[in-house]
Amino acid sequence: MPQPHPLRRSTADLFELLLGTGMRRGEALGLHWTDVRLPEKTLLVRWNLTAVNNNRLYLSHPKTRASRNWVSLSSRVADASTQIRAPTTGSQANVSDTSAQLEE
Repeated sequence: MPQPHPLRRSTADLFELLLGTGMRRGEALGLHWTDVRLPEKTLLVRWNLTAVNNNRLYLSHPKTRASRNWVSLSSRVADASTQIRAPTTGSQANVSDTSAQLEE
């Protein structure tokens, strides 16, 4: 069976994360790997990435206290998160680093 194109695989993994957790787009793009606990299959939503005037990116905390929360990951989402993490280097990388691959 042929392997999927890496671009399609990373896009599918990102959608798996979004759909499997119910996170908003900005929450997923603001996610830092230091907030992901793959062995425990949880992640902490602490940041939100937004575009100001469709021009400048701004990293801030979610608007409501309820949005800042721990999210449980299914095995499928944890596997997708592992695939998203694979191409990044350094512990300070965030999930939005994957979006740079989508633009290439």
